[in-house]
Amino acid sequence: MEDETSGHIYVRLVPHVPLHPWTPRAPAESAGNVPISPPSVDPDVLNHLNRAVDRSKRRSTVQLPLSFVRASKVGTAPPLAKLLRAGGVRLRLFLTFVMIATRAPHALPAPSAQLMALWVGLADPTAQDLRRVRDAVRWLERNGFLKRSTQSDASKPGFGRPQIVLLDPALAGAKWPGSGRGRYVTVPIRLWSDGWTIALSPRALTMYVVLSELTGGHPNGTYADGGRKRQYDLSDDTWTRGARELVAAGLIVTSWEREDPDFYEPTWRMRYRLLPVGD
Repeated sequence: MEDETSGHIYVRLVPHVPLHPWTPRAPAESAGNVPISPPSVDPDVLNHLNRAVDRSKRRSTVQLPLSFVRASKVGTAPPLAKLLRAGGVRLRLFLTFVMIATRAPHALPAPSAQLMALWVGLADPTAQDLRRVRDAVRWLERNGFLKRSTQSDASKPGFGRPQIVLLDPALAGAKWPGSGRGRYVTVPIRLWSDGWTIALSPRALTMYVVLSELTGGHPNGTYADGGRKRQYDLSDDTWTRGARELVAAGLIVTSWEREDPDFYEPTWRMRYRLLPVGD
């Protein structure tokens, strides 16, 4: 505007505000005290997932190595991002293998293609579905996620039978790290027993694991800066659409927050907070 007495022109600076800030639906904001409703999943699929959970003897959580979720160096894709790009069958199958194989050497008897198809949500699998899961196992082996072998310990059940042994793809196929070694990302066993591994899209399932790592130790949630996001090696589209799906499912709450750093233009950032899955 112009000062009529001096002839000077003054400009009013207005802080930047997102034109269309995305905010969660109203129910999501109040979801903290409301039990999360389990998703709708084929009963046969859910039954077999729960049998796998019972077999694992896990009671509350599944632990994933930090290096599985977040790369230590920017520009290196962590295994989780590789699995997402490889497709939902491979992602869901490997996560279920991890859930089942609880103790060193982190092995499980080689399951049938029919059973693996149910674990990844392929109810009443066709011949093509069975080929997809067999191909998924071969891909996981070629890419250092597992190896197929024969159970060679005569003192244990299943001696002489085929088995699947998990490997750590972040360490060029080394043994899958046992609990207590290094930092871990914890996800609830209810992801399997309630059927979330099936009900969520591969994108949203990946984002749930990522946000479990990001918000670990932050009960009120936190945000991801650019450098942190690059360590997960996920696209902006995956972050946006995956988070929106998790909000719609009632699994997370998001909110925009304004930051006013000294000497810099105010900015807006997204805060993510996971809601408890379970009773």
